[in-house]
Amino acid sequence: MSAAQPRPRRPMNPTVRRIVDTAREEFASNGAAGVNLATIAARASVARQLIYYYFRSKGGLHLAVAQENALDVIDDLLSRDYGELAPRAALVAMIGDMFAQISQTISNGVGLHQCLEVQGARGGVRSLLRSAQPAVSAKLAAILRRGAADGGFQSGVDADLFLATAASMMYGCLLNEAVISAATDQDLRTPDALARWLDRTTRILLASIDASAPAHPYVRP
Repeated sequence: MSAAQPRPRRPMNPTVRRIVDTAREEFASNGAAGVNLATIAARASVARQLIYYYFRSKGGLHLAVAQENALDVIDDLLSRDYGELAPRAALVAMIGDMFAQISQTISNGVGLHQCLEVQGARGGVRSLLRSAQPAVSAKLAAILRRGAADGGFQSGVDADLFLATAASMMYGCLLNEAVISAATDQDLRTPDALARWLDRTTRILLASIDASAPAHPYVRP
């Protein structure tokens, strides 16, 4: 199974690209609350009014940056070739790659979930996810089929539902680290604790589709 080609991105004119790239650095360094449009304008060598012209608001620029980061996650997954790995190892690798990319976008201050906080952005987020998910789900489905064929995984696992479950477990850990840290006495801001959480998440996901387990829950009604 060869790596899929990254999705083509909507072309940006050089000025918009410069603004978005500068904004990505600013959001990563300062977080959403600490971003200043005047600083972005100065660093990108554009008038502040031009940011409003292209993005309408700080929220609109935030959305553009979050979408670029989401496309990075998708492109990274599509560029990887899991076909040389045994199904179980391939699934572990894909889950790990997802976790690493999602963790990175959140630690940079701009995750796809934050698009939903931008007024009027839900339609754009939904469109982005619907256009991107089939390719990622197809890569996952190929691994699940191989695992079912060799007797390690249960058959009939819906890749979209499995992918959504995995993503929700990852986002839940990364966005609620204070609650989880308090409940488990583990500081999820540390690499070791995050690695343990990823291992726990991976074990749960694998156990849920193991051939010896009860019927899996990844079935559409």
